[in-house]
Amino acid sequence: MTPDKNYFVVGLGEVLWDMLPDGKQLGGAPANFAYMTSLLGDEGIVVSRVGSDALGRAAGRRLERLGLRASHLQLDRAYPLER
Repeated sequence: MTPDKNYFVVGLGEVLWDMLPDGKQLGGAPANFAYMTSLLGDEGIVVSRVGSDALGRAAGRRLERLGLRASHLQLDRAYPLER
């Protein structure tokens, strides 16, 4: 059965980098939820706040490459991730 319309599903919460032995992987349950929603045919949106540093900007670029809009990410200039 095909739905009559697509839905907007918001993943509200953390976007983070998992620093693993094989390298960093974008994570956070809300971001993962939005991504899986988009794979199922609806539009997943990530709403979060990241540091205004290289890792924060990289998170936005990675979301875009995964097909998720980064327009709902806020950049926090007071608390960058890298200190």
